[in-house]
Amino acid sequence: MSSLEFDPRMSIGNVLSISAVVVGIIAGWFAFESRLALAEDRMERRVAADSANDQRNDARISKLENAFDDTRSRLVRVESKLENQDGKLDTILRNTSTTTNRRP
Repeated sequence: MSSLEFDPRMSIGNVLSISAVVVGIIAGWFAFESRLALAEDRMERRVAADSANDQRNDARISKLENAFDDTRSRLVRVESKLENQDGKLDTILRNTSTTTNRRP
């Protein structure tokens, strides 16, 4: 079996191979950088759009909460009026039933 020998001479093929690898690595790096920059730009636009949507949704939720509070207070007033009317109707019913029982 023959021993391995190292030949320290550089040929044109060696230089071309090394330069092709270096150019490939550099090209890959720049392609990666451009794709990364596009992805970051898309993400920033999406975050900005989501932030705007969040602000609109917060405003809508605030309006709905205010409307709900207003509706709740109106409902309490309606219930109070119904209780008053119920009491008046009970009084009227008692008065009419006692009046009808007194007549011969």
